[in-house]
Amino acid sequence: MVTMSARIGADGRLTGGTWRGHEDARPSTWPRRRPGAGRPHGRITASQLRQLQRAVGPSRELVLVSTFGPQAWEHAVNTALAAAARRGKHTELANWHQAIAARSALLWPDGIHPRPAGARLYARVVLAAIKSGLTGQRPSCPASPRGSA
Repeated sequence: MVTMSARIGADGRLTGGTWRGHEDARPSTWPRRRPGAGRPHGRITASQLRQLQRAVGPSRELVLVSTFGPQAWEHAVNTALAAAARRGKHTELANWHQAIAARSALLWPDGIHPRPAGARLYARVVLAAIKSGLTGQRPSCPASPRGSA
């Protein structure tokens, strides 16, 4: 399994990323993560997502997680991620935006980062996308965590 975690700055640019798994799956146009790296390195583009899909290859599943928050670039990023998931074989979308949009009480006051109950929902959203990739069935939006909005 290959995982990639990217930080996206307030301007919608990648500010760093970490890769775990096969180094050859990291698109060459995406930055290597350096401690303290805060400079923008580029926008998420359809071309970068296609490169990522090719690098991951047909024998592994790729899960893309949509974003949620008050950023001006959110819609464009989520649109690119959704298109990549629709277009790509072995690519699933964990639709965090859909799952959390009506449950903003599960986020900290910054409107981005999940509280503990929100983190449980986030985990369920990602797990549903992983299972979808394994079974070929599209995930449904997970139910609210116990004891939450």
